[in-house]
Amino acid sequence: MKHKRPSFFLVSPYADITAPGVRILSAVLRQAGYRVRSVFLQDITLLPERKFHPDFTWQYSQQVLDKVAELANGFDVAGISLMTNYFNHAVQVTDFLHKQLDIPIIWGGVHPTVRPDECLEFADMICVGEGEEAMLEVMERIGNDQNLSGIRNLWIKGEDRPELRPLISDLDSLPLSDFNLDDQYVLLPDGETIQPLDMDTFVYYASSGVMWNDKMSYQVITSRGCPYGCTFCINSYLRGLYKGQKTYRRRSFDNVFQELQFAVDRFPVNEILFSDDSFFASSEDDLEAFAKEYKKRFGLGFRCMATPNAITERKVNALVDAGLCYVEVGIQSCAPETLALYKRKWGDVEHVKNAAKILTKYSDQLDVLYDIIIDNPWESVEHNLQTLRAIVELPRPYLLQMFSLTLFPGTELYDRGVVEGIINDVQSDVYQKHYQNRELTYLNVVLSFIHRQFPRWMLRFMLSNIMVSVFQRDYMKPIYRTIYEFARLLRTLKRRAFSRSGAVSENPIGKVA
Repeated sequence: MKHKRPSFFLVSPYADITAPGVRILSAVLRQAGYRVRSVFLQDITLLPERKFHPDFTWQYSQQVLDKVAELANGFDVAGISLMTNYFNHAVQVTDFLHKQLDIPIIWGGVHPTVRPDECLEFADMICVGEGEEAMLEVMERIGNDQNLSGIRNLWIKGEDRPELRPLISDLDSLPLSDFNLDDQYVLLPDGETIQPLDMDTFVYYASSGVMWNDKMSYQVITSRGCPYGCTFCINSYLRGLYKGQKTYRRRSFDNVFQELQFAVDRFPVNEILFSDDSFFASSEDDLEAFAKEYKKRFGLGFRCMATPNAITERKVNALVDAGLCYVEVGIQSCAPETLALYKRKWGDVEHVKNAAKILTKYSDQLDVLYDIIIDNPWESVEHNLQTLRAIVELPRPYLLQMFSLTLFPGTELYDRGVVEGIINDVQSDVYQKHYQNRELTYLNVVLSFIHRQFPRWMLRFMLSNIMVSVFQRDYMKPIYRTIYEFARLLRTLKRRAFSRSGAVSENPIGKVA
């Protein structure tokens, strides 16, 4: 008896339409002959036209939900990929689809992996861990009218926790991400309209939003996992989940170059963004070989991320010669006690200084951005000062990016936060919290001045003990709130002016003003 080929409806709520995990899953299913329709419900609050939203409480409109249901109608199964901050958005879409359609809904991604019981209150099934092989088996069984029980990684509501599949060791065995734009839809910046994702729209989004700049960036990930196990990061949980397996895996350079060749042939790519947690983690020999071939085949500027301990002269020299124009370095803290809390002793202040010294040699070719974590409830003012005073003395130029510490489920710090009562309401304290929405403190204001690279003598004075003792007080918070609101206004105006200047694609998508 010949059975029909089932179809898969895929929803991505993430901040940008690149959504690597979603696109790889789509590619895997399409390669096997299944029909896939993808809808990218992009976080429009990050676009140049929109005002920055201070948390994740925004909701989809009725018009958007109606369109999603219309697009899902007739499909055999729906999947939603989500991280913790998009939990409530996944709930909203799932509840609406359940009311409108008789269709099973599977959740996958990081949050269902770490909070399966919670997710099964809303989804019919969840995928724990990697989903490509599990979803292939789901589709095969649906096509053959078979029961879905017993599929490894697939947890069905009301059944026992499933057995886990081994991690995919050969990443080259996966097809290239699905950027064909066929049967793909996207939410427009007006927050109301969903339209087919065509070339102009894709280029617009790839030049704005979460990666906004004056270039069309193509994002690629060359590895899975991370060589480190920081206590604020989900990778530490995954190491425990897959204990005894190699969680950090890399694609071959040939495989990565195949994807990049497809991208530059299909899109007007100006720049490549390597989004690995630590692109510099590869050896000097490997990165030199990569740089040589990349320069010969593409010659495009590219961005990547690094940890201070992985930065060496040989690596930087080779990558800058190949086109490295922007590197994001995860400092996080320069206080020894905080680094111990984060299990990042390998990234101490001496590693930071050494990395900065190397990177500054290439300042005429290379922009450097340092990431730091703020609003840590276990840090004292003195710990914060150690970090800020160290950053002030780093060789210029550089930029700063501040992330408010969010205690995501699955991390060691989340567990500690629950035990110690730091997390009182998981919704407001974690799920809805924006990781770039800072607390109203004097030291966070000073960070803004460091980011703008005010004169060092002024910054040293602002960080003096007497200034901190006077201004790091609760009664100053209304003043800091005014400063933050003014800074956000300037940021919004700058982004809108940037968008309207023509630096990004000029109004290619109908309603966008």
